[in-house]
Amino acid sequence: MRYNPKPVHPPRELVSLQAMKEISYVPASLYDQVHSVCSSIPPPAKQYHGPKLLVPKSQLRRCQEWTREAVHEPRAQGILQGSERSWATRAQLKQRLGGRQKSSSSKGDPKASSSQPK
Repeated sequence: MRYNPKPVHPPRELVSLQAMKEISYVPASLYDQVHSVCSSIPPPAKQYHGPKLLVPKSQLRRCQEWTREAVHEPRAQGILQGSERSWATRAQLKQRLGGRQKSSSSKGDPKASSSQPK
């Protein structure tokens, strides 16, 4: 994996954009700081050659782990701005949503809770 910053168009201007939920933003004046922080986090090195593992299993580092660090560091330094909502793990989300019922309009309507298309 390599960290390779490149100029891109704003997502809202892309024809291919289906949906977007803004969780935070970076002012253009702070782009250099984001680049500096992301460059300081070493990406995972080559860990496999075909099926052969090149590093001990305990040292495996996935790209998603680098991404998590690359989001956490600018947030911790106050570079990412906007929503201060914490990033929850999948288990935390399941726990939060576990006891919730569907909206009150679906009570008593078996079709409303069905996952089948109408």
